[in-house]
Amino acid sequence: GTVYLARGEVPRRGSRRQPGRVAIKHLHDPGDGGAREALEREFALMDQVRHRCVVHVYEMLWDEAAVVMELVEGATVRDAIDALAARNETVPPLVVAAVGCELVDCLYQAWATPGRDGQPLGLVHRDIKPENIMLTPDGQVKILDFGLARVRGTGGGVRGTPLYMAPEQARGQ
Repeated sequence: GTVYLARGEVPRRGSRRQPGRVAIKHLHDPGDGGAREALEREFALMDQVRHRCVVHVYEMLWDEAAVVMELVEGATVRDAIDALAARNETVPPLVVAAVGCELVDCLYQAWATPGRDGQPLGLVHRDIKPENIMLTPDGQVKILDFGLARVRGTGGGVRGTPLYMAPEQARGQ
């Protein structure tokens, strides 16, 4: 899909709507049943997991096959690595450790979040890569694109970016 910047009233749970900027992720082909199903699953999963590193979703626009979500400004880890490489620099080890700790904490929370049956969701992102991790100007880490995620008890299959797959994932485990 395509992600658009939008202005409007941002839905806030437990309070009134407030003016703000949001991102709207819209499918290229709303009639593509597989893509629509993936977008709906992504919305449902992101709506269940509560963590500072997970992009907040506000609402699903069913008729438009779009999701209204938190606008995350900043740069992807890929952008940061490439910019540093262009200056012949590397990411400082303390930054790598800090970002890594945030990611691990978030991925654990996504795994352990209780599902509707009270059991852990067992959510696995399946596409963690530098392009799906944002760094905000105020130092936050945000994980993007839960479109390939799976939860405990759902079909597996090999999905994701091969270069970044865990060996178990590549074997379909």
